[in-house]
Amino acid sequence: MFCDCAGGMETYMDKKENDTTYIAMLIDVLKRKDKILQDLILETTKQKDLLLEEDFQLEAFEAILPQKDALIKMLENSDRGFGSLYTKVKAELHINKDKHKAEITQMQELIRQITDKSVQIRALEQNNKSRLEIYMSQKHKEFRDFRISSRTASSYYKNMPGKHTGESVFLDKKK
Repeated sequence: MFCDCAGGMETYMDKKENDTTYIAMLIDVLKRKDKILQDLILETTKQKDLLLEEDFQLEAFEAILPQKDALIKMLENSDRGFGSLYTKVKAELHINKDKHKAEITQMQELIRQITDKSVQIRALEQNNKSRLEIYMSQKHKEFRDFRISSRTASSYYKNMPGKHTGESVFLDKKK
């Protein structure tokens, strides 16, 4: 039993109430994390759709990045919050599995959903990365080809002055 003395130890009943509250908070954190992942899927899908457009706009693609960064930070905070809460009720969940069976089952289902969404995001991100690399490679090739043709034209114009003596190159010298 816990001591209810002036030293600040909590009573057995207070501990049970706290455990119940912490377990409810764990479920809330998992629900929040599931929602954040759903939002990340939406943002990543927007990027995929942009990459599939005929006239891909890199600026529009990059405009989505700050929203995704904010969602990722929220996700990291949720992970830290979940870990902190779980350490407080871990023993209670293991000792009284039967008492908390419904909550444990709900948390397991939420964790499955979260895992599925995480895998989906990873796949979307990998596909987007591949498409973006192809786009960037094409742009790099276009830029390189432009530089080569510019260099060729520049070289041509540098070498051409003085090569003609004022006569037309196509003029037939027979009269």
